[in-house]
Amino acid sequence: MSIEFFPYPFWVGVSLLLLILIIVAVKTRSSGRVILSAIFGFYLLILLGLTLFPIPSTAGHIGLPTRPLLKAVQERINLVPFSYGVLVDRNGLLLTYHILGNIAAAMPFGFGVLFVAPKLEKRILWLAIGLGSCIELLQLGFMIAFGYAYRSVDINDVMWNAVGVFVGYGIFKLTQSIFSKRRFSTNTAS
Repeated sequence: MSIEFFPYPFWVGVSLLLLILIIVAVKTRSSGRVILSAIFGFYLLILLGLTLFPIPSTAGHIGLPTRPLLKAVQERINLVPFSYGVLVDRNGLLLTYHILGNIAAAMPFGFGVLFVAPKLEKRILWLAIGLGSCIELLQLGFMIAFGYAYRSVDINDVMWNAVGVFVGYGIFKLTQSIFSKRRFSTNTAS
């Protein structure tokens, strides 16, 4: 038995997102800002769903450790960069999927956060580190709160998420540059 992301946590998240979108609509009066905020908020909701759920909810759950919680959680924490343990298989595919998955999961954040909050561009380094750190700390908190070591907390995930944010940010800047050049050439041609 486990707590799944769908339907209840998802609908709670959607309800909170709708409340935030109403506030954004009232404050900005910009439909474009509301649409971009909705897309970004939905991305964050799905990211939380993928990184935190399902949550085991029974003590007899198959595959969960029966040793004391703090010991089990401690064994699932990796603070050594580039140490991957069981993810290193003979052909490296598992490790490659793990790294690329963390990068891909964070790219939309690096791209979308500046649409929603352009003033945060000067803080992109902290946002990059913060995204992965928040996910890992939430996983740790959920493990302790629910009493099961069902996820791992890994510094490598934080690092690869940060790379993903920077890749997304680079795509954002490239897109911004292309559209500003296009707009400039259209204005001078008229």
